Amino acid sequence: MKVLPDPDKLGVLLEHIDDKFLDDLIQGEKSPEKLSCYLKWKYDRINRKLSERQDFAIKKLFDSKECTPHLKKMILKWSLLIQNTNDEFISCIKCFNEELKNLRLGEKVKLCGGLEELFNIAEVILIVNKERELEIVIHVDKENLKTLLLELTNMKLNSEYHINVPSLFLSYFDEIFISDPEIVDSVVFFLIEQENLDFLSIIFDKRLSVLVKSGCFQTNCLWNLLKNCISDENSIKRKQALYILSSTIEFLKNNDSNLRPEVLKSNSPDDWNIYFILLHLSREKQLHLIKPTLKLLESVAHLHIYWRSCLYKILLNHSQLFVVYKTVEYLMDLPVNKTDNLLFVLKNVMNALNKYEYSDLSLNAYSKFGIFCNTLPSEYLVQVFEEFISLEWNPIGAWCFLSSISSVLHKVPQRCISDILHKLKSLPHTFMRNSCIYTFLQNLFKNRENNIIGDLLEIGSILLFEDTYIHRNLFKNVVKMNKRKLEEKKSLLLENLIDLIDKNNEKKIHIYLEIMEILQLPLDSSINIPCSVIGDILLLHFPESKNIKHVLDFLLLRFECDDGCEFHYLSKYLDNLFLNQGDVKEMTVYTEKFNEKVDKLWDISRNNISKTLIAMKFISRTDYSDNVKQMMKLERHTEYYENVITHSHKFWIKHTLKYSLKSNHYDNYIILMEKLKDLLDFEIEHSVHLVVESLEVLLNCCTTNERIVESLFIYEKCLKKICKLPSATLRSYSVVFFRSIFCLELFSNTEFVECWKRWVAEYFEDYFFESEIVMKVILEGCHKLICLEAPTVDIFIPLILRGLLCGLIVQKKQRVEYGICQEIHRINNKFLDNQNPNIISMNIKMLSIESLYLLAKYHHGNISRLIVTMLLNLYKGHYKTRYFPDSKIHFEKLRIVQALLLVGPCSNESQDELITFIFNSFYEESHQASVKRLLQWLLIILILSDPFKHLEVMIEKLNISSLSHPSFLVALIPVVYHVILVLNSEKVWFQVSEIFLPLAMGANFKLRVYSQVCTSRCQPQ
Repeated sequence: MKVLPDPDKLGVLLEHIDDKFLDDLIQGEKSPEKLSCYLKWKYDRINRKLSERQDFAIKKLFDSKECTPHLKKMILKWSLLIQNTNDEFISCIKCFNEELKNLRLGEKVKLCGGLEELFNIAEVILIVNKERELEIVIHVDKENLKTLLLELTNMKLNSEYHINVPSLFLSYFDEIFISDPEIVDSVVFFLIEQENLDFLSIIFDKRLSVLVKSGCFQTNCLWNLLKNCISDENSIKRKQALYILSSTIEFLKNNDSNLRPEVLKSNSPDDWNIYFILLHLSREKQLHLIKPTLKLLESVAHLHIYWRSCLYKILLNHSQLFVVYKTVEYLMDLPVNKTDNLLFVLKNVMNALNKYEYSDLSLNAYSKFGIFCNTLPSEYLVQVFEEFISLEWNPIGAWCFLSSISSVLHKVPQRCISDILHKLKSLPHTFMRNSCIYTFLQNLFKNRENNIIGDLLEIGSILLFEDTYIHRNLFKNVVKMNKRKLEEKKSLLLENLIDLIDKNNEKKIHIYLEIMEILQLPLDSSINIPCSVIGDILLLHFPESKNIKHVLDFLLLRFECDDGCEFHYLSKYLDNLFLNQGDVKEMTVYTEKFNEKVDKLWDISRNNISKTLIAMKFISRTDYSDNVKQMMKLERHTEYYENVITHSHKFWIKHTLKYSLKSNHYDNYIILMEKLKDLLDFEIEHSVHLVVESLEVLLNCCTTNERIVESLFIYEKCLKKICKLPSATLRSYSVVFFRSIFCLELFSNTEFVECWKRWVAEYFEDYFFESEIVMKVILEGCHKLICLEAPTVDIFIPLILRGLLCGLIVQKKQRVEYGICQEIHRINNKFLDNQNPNIISMNIKMLSIESLYLLAKYHHGNISRLIVTMLLNLYKGHYKTRYFPDSKIHFEKLRIVQALLLVGPCSNESQDELITFIFNSFYEESHQASVKRLLQWLLIILILSDPFKHLEVMIEKLNISSLSHPSFLVALIPVVYHVILVLNSEKVWFQVSEIFLPLAMGANFKLRVYSQVCTSRCQPQ
């Protein structure tokens, strides 16, 4: 395409262009590029007074689709600038107004270029209006112009449009402001609502003098937006908000102070200077730079809480823990009556304290928080408890928090108790979770007098309805703690119980009966036991309320009842009854009646599984000749629900136990094996649990090696099933599994030992070694069999050595958990010690050490030699590896050397190998001091078994010092010194002195000092 020359480059040629000819060109030209050039020529001739203005119809431009929006804008601009009258310009403005009206009404822009063309027209109108000097607002509705402004704010400032958006926005803002000053508030409020800091910054930069006199300047919504953005992670928003705030403060310093809103007032102008310095440095990562600025926090204490809260929030979320905790201490030192916006302070402080951290810094901060809470009125404490419920706590933060406010926990409102317990029960880490619950309950009832029964109902509803022993035990402790207060309210307890029985409130009745049972309060004889679930609950807690004859009558009545209720409580009651009284003789009288009821049960068993369960339970505990047939009949006619499987299995276990010792009942063993195989075929977790619990019974039946070999299939399949379970279930089931199989009979069987070796190789690394609870059970079993002198104890050595390296604390998280668990143990004494990971880890280490010592000391020499060899192989896994203090390698080497120090002297066959290994290690490795000292002591002990023989070797090594590394000689000199003291031989001393004297005058400083000290100390002796 041919490009026409720019008019500026034509120069004198423009003077010779005929005016009429140029007008004809403009009127007849169809090419947008040429038309734009002709119009620019015309405008340039007009400016040079070479041509007259001429009207030119521009309406066709709005319908043109042949050019780009930018080119159309240029044509429109030159067309309007050469007009002789304002008619075309006014028509353009009116067309612009119509388009804005459509936009305001939510309709689409009719212009073919869309919004881009509309914004181009808006820009052209402003350019032309400077020359025409018209009032745009006369021809354009104000509301339509407001729509234009709001549409402009939706544009990105880096838009691809060829438009100066800030300039266009400000120009129309000024146009509207002349006739409508209230536009300031509506636009600013819109920008605040949209959180559009881009255009807010533009207005504050260019029109601040207008803004300070508007209503929006005095409202809090603007400052609230700035407050949130200053503490925002978005750096662009943060800088824009800081610019708006700082420019406003600077403007107000030099203008009327009456314009200053309340939130911007300060005691001194320097307060704001210090505040901006603190904000600037608050995100500094280097501690030595930010630490001094924390002393300036007091200097901004007179500023409004809006601005201080920004600063506090940034500091409370700082990456440096020192900054976080020192800020907490500063906030907690503020008097309660000076703590503006308490809820904000509490929320951010509690969130800052909720860290996986346990150190002097964190403890001081928690202590300050506890003192602060002690000064709070009760109505403010409620906010503390509600904020605790709303946060997602980690177990360390939760325990430290509860411990710090222990003195005010008795003020927890009853409505918050269940929410707090739910929050604590959701914490990870079993030991710390239960410790948090224990701490909360222990302190809840200190100095608490009102409505204790209501509190216990809230606690019981959370803790009692789970099959978790520890939670039930916690509830029991709470009741005993309040025993005196509850006994004073005995009559009220009974009244409430009778009222609840009338209302059939099962849950609360259960809690009340638990309380009465713990307090050993008798059940009022006047209370009638209904034939319903309520009656089951009463019997469960107070079995003495009916004799056995009445219980069986009650049982038969309950079977006849078709109310669809569950028999859960009745089932538990029967378990207790049979456990305490065995196969009760009186039950035989009711056998026929009961069997009749059971026979009628077949047709409804699928619909009422609870009755089936009771029937199975009764059959499994009564002794009559057809009980086996009855159980089989029940099994055939009942779907295999989980509980049905349980009760059916318990019957067969009892049946097997009863007859397994009789030689003529081998069939019972076969039946049990078949039942266990059937259970393992079910794809439900509970079936695995039943098999695991039955392994001891199976073991009792395996009286011969042949039976043990036959049962290996059960053990193998059971272990495979356990390995497929979720981690928590895997741990609990595997504990029972391993406790069941560690017996002398199994580990004396060759086939089982081979099977065990395969299990260790295939499953232990992936599933059991990482669980300390499981490792503890395994090592207890190993220790037991070592004490029983099992014939194949050597297979336990890899497990024992693995246990020796368990519980290494090398990561920060592990150190924090160790410290908090130690503190909990110190405060709560022995409570929950069986769950304390520190105690479990210590037990594992002690079991490993004791087992190694027993194997090395009291078993055949080959065992001790094997242990030493395996320990050396473990050590060589990091041989010549550079390591640092408190690293994993350091701790592993330390434990291995400790074990060698224990078992090495017990192995006469390995002593020479150990001495050679230590010499090589001193020569080839760089040691941490702790590892080096232990190796030296081990070397001393080994050498003293035959001192003259080994001393000759050391003297020989010292003699060739020119070939040795100085660190090797430094390691050997203390060993030689101790040997000399033990031998007390003048001849040996002379031999060694001849070697030490040259070294004492050598070039190496450390070697020289060691030699001189050793010579001087040995000489008098």
